[in-house]
Amino acid sequence: MEGAEIAESALNDAFDGDLEDFETLPCSWTYVIVCIVLPFLTGQINVLPTPGYTLHFEEMGWPLTSAGAAFSAGFGLRIIMQQVVLRAGYWIAVPL
Repeated sequence: MEGAEIAESALNDAFDGDLEDFETLPCSWTYVIVCIVLPFLTGQINVLPTPGYTLHFEEMGWPLTSAGAAFSAGFGLRIIMQQVVLRAGYWIAVPL
């Protein structure tokens, strides 16, 4: 057997024509919004203010390393708080 025939034979052995075994992604507006639009918007919230933030530090005469430290502290605290909310639930945010 040649390489293409072996690959085709292996594919036919793996797939016996029964589509019930394969999972399909749901194609709905809810899926598009939750899995595509919201992560995109979250990324934009994190990225868009960055140039203005660093320009503000520069305009005020502060070193940009301070801006970097503030970014690092902010994102570090964000990771910690996400884990706290994940473990304790959303009730942890109620007193805030």
